Amino acid sequence: MLDMGFEPQIRKILGQVRPDRQTLMWSATWPKEVKKLAADFMKNPIQLNVGSMNLSANNNILQIVDVCQEHEKEQKNRWRF
Repeated sequence: MLDMGFEPQIRKILGQVRPDRQTLMWSATWPKEVKKLAADFMKNPIQLNVGSMNLSANNNILQIVDVCQEHEKEQKNRWRF
């Protein structure tokens, strides 16, 4: 949401909630904007990383979206896997 320009709205919402709240932030990446937001609104934040921080997306993966009718799903899924 931050990369889509919603940081002002996120900050506004977080500024209006109770100070004794529990805040959980989920991010596939941890850019400096997310770190700054966490530092501004969280007390003693804990960052949990799964895997190496040096990993990057695999550019060799092809993702295909195939819109189909309900009755076509079973047939189409058979040959994919």
